[in-house]
Amino acid sequence: MRRLSLGLFFVVLWAMIFAPSAQAQTITVKPELTWQRSTESNDKTVHESHPAENLPAALVLPMDPDQVVWDQGMFTPLANSLAVPAGNYWASWPQYSWDGNPNRCGPIYYLRHFQAKFNLDTSMLGKSGAVILSSPYYPDNVIPINDNIYIYLNDNFLTQLGTSYKATYLNVNDQHGSAPYANETDGWVANGQMPEMAYSALKSGENTMDLITGEWCQWGGMGKLALTVQSEVPDVAAFLDLPWDYESAGLSFTDAALAINAFFDHEYPFLSLGLEEPASAAGTIINFQSSRRINGSYSSHDGYDYGHLARANLGDPILAAASGCASYSYSPETGNAITIAHPNGYQTKNFHLEDADLVSSDSAKPCVDVTQHQMVGRLGYTGHVIPADEPGAHVHFMVYNKDGVVVDPFGWQSPDPDPWETYPTGAKSYYLWQKEIDNLDKSLPANSSLSFKNGHFTLTFFDQTSTQDLKINLQSAPEVRSANLVSIGPSLWATATDSLGGLVGTFQNSYMMEVDFNGLDLTGLNLDTVAIYSSQDGKTWTKETTTVDKINKVATTQLNHFTYFALMAAKSDTTAPQTSSSVWGYKVTLAAADNSGGTGTSYILYKVDDSDWQEYTEPVEITDEGQHTIEYFAVDNADNQEEVKSETIEIKTDNQTQSDNQTVSDNQKTTENNNQNLVTQLISAVAPAIEVPFTPVEPGIVLAASSPSPILAPAAAGTGVGFPWWIIIIILSFILFCLAMVYLISDR
Repeated sequence: MRRLSLGLFFVVLWAMIFAPSAQAQTITVKPELTWQRSTESNDKTVHESHPAENLPAALVLPMDPDQVVWDQGMFTPLANSLAVPAGNYWASWPQYSWDGNPNRCGPIYYLRHFQAKFNLDTSMLGKSGAVILSSPYYPDNVIPINDNIYIYLNDNFLTQLGTSYKATYLNVNDQHGSAPYANETDGWVANGQMPEMAYSALKSGENTMDLITGEWCQWGGMGKLALTVQSEVPDVAAFLDLPWDYESAGLSFTDAALAINAFFDHEYPFLSLGLEEPASAAGTIINFQSSRRINGSYSSHDGYDYGHLARANLGDPILAAASGCASYSYSPETGNAITIAHPNGYQTKNFHLEDADLVSSDSAKPCVDVTQHQMVGRLGYTGHVIPADEPGAHVHFMVYNKDGVVVDPFGWQSPDPDPWETYPTGAKSYYLWQKEIDNLDKSLPANSSLSFKNGHFTLTFFDQTSTQDLKINLQSAPEVRSANLVSIGPSLWATATDSLGGLVGTFQNSYMMEVDFNGLDLTGLNLDTVAIYSSQDGKTWTKETTTVDKINKVATTQLNHFTYFALMAAKSDTTAPQTSSSVWGYKVTLAAADNSGGTGTSYILYKVDDSDWQEYTEPVEITDEGQHTIEYFAVDNADNQEEVKSETIEIKTDNQTQSDNQTVSDNQKTTENNNQNLVTQLISAVAPAIEVPFTPVEPGIVLAASSPSPILAPAAAGTGVGFPWWIIIIILSFILFCLAMVYLISDR
């Protein structure tokens, strides 16, 4: 579906220009922090020669319940303490390596461990938001610190701040103790806005924040800190399910949702607007997982196409993705369309449905109430749906927000800005599916043996795989295709980060990856070619050494790196079926044959002139006078699509009058009529004797095909509308004999 009617274009354009863009609600939560600090003694405090050198050792410093966290400057020089406004609190600590000489600093750093615990109900939070750690005494989101601080949230490293990293010197009279609030000891402050990953690290129930502080000169200090969580809550809660019965087809939500024929293009989803995207973006898309432009299917697409790949086949019921009021519309581009207006103000649209079993088929009638999972039509092929990268019938599924702007129900899952959200007439997309895609975030302690399962993938780490603590993230991704390779089920993005948030691409030793492909569609695949592949960019794939258990359907490999993975196989059937046609009278008969050893023909689609594409089930009858074009093609069970073929057919009604200069006597007319009656009687007498069913071509019907199709050509086997060639020859010979006899009789 690549165009939209002009009327609908102006309606949508008006809505996008004049309607206010949807605004998410922002919820601010300030959880109460319960603080502790570690033991303060020479043999327990971690020391180091360079910043961040011994953070793991500092993290395990035990909490000391006898330590006062906010000591109001116990170790701060008196002049600095006196400069602090009454009621302000801060933490201070000595620098053990300092020898008391104010003109020089200590040779080493000493690290302390502070810890804060807080409770949070994440059920009230949205999918995105901000985490801010700051001093309550400052008007801005700042952390007063002297000198360095390293921040962790629920074992996730967030950031490093301070004089060695990202800090600002307030430079007030350039004197210690003269900063506006003085509780940072000497005027150094850093931005307390935590990285975006901090929000995803939050969890329901008890959360733990660890701070490692470092000081290398004279004394250290840190202002009292408070936590703020700002949550961007979507204007609607998740409410959608996929619009077909994927569970009865044997698929999980993840497997079905990621079996995508065509994606929502986050850069320019202009399809329904009839607008042109810039030439630089033509032929590429940006999907919901990355801001990286890729050669995906297909540019400017404004919804999701689901078909055979997701076990949504021609004629299958299309279900209401959520409850609402369903209405019908039709255009040459969308075909039969059902739009459901939901109580929350959103709309979903289902395009290309069959003519049969529509919940409503009259655009003039009021909408019809439907409940979630109620059938609203059948998956079809009406409308403009024949790009080469979309073989076969499918449903085009779209979501519009409250302001009538098309959005992505998968949301936006990249840390980079969403191009569609920043577009002047675009909108923010939220994750609207009621079920979650299989994803995993787990910690892998150093030198530990653990297994992590995500969807069909299981990763087993051994005690020597990694010598450092890691954060493992496994994210299910859509199915992929490369040249003749097809992925079996969803692919997998695997990433690992160290304690400082740095990406770890290679491990010290190998781990084991297993992919269970039981229950996945193997139609048209060569099982001898099944293997695990890896890719750095999603375009070029490298085959990994893989052991395949064909009986239990498990593929296994040993790897020492993380990247993008997919279980793939070569197609065993790459040849499209071929359709032949034959014409008899008013009817055109189509028959398709797949290649030897192929997967078999799935269906034939055809259209006459500008009508909708529809499935071929019986000979096509054409009776209207004039020239007609019938187009057709076949698709096999491996999704190989035949090139579209066509026939040009002309039907004429013979109303030609006698020429003015031709005179025919009444006797001649009578003789001709008698001769014609005699021929008819002779044929009627003979036809029953040879017992051949006969449907004569009506006078005045002329059929001219672009491919050889004689007027009396035999139809395809089994259609019941053709004749054996030898019977036709006998009949024609007998007619010629009768005409000769009539001529001889009339000549006498």
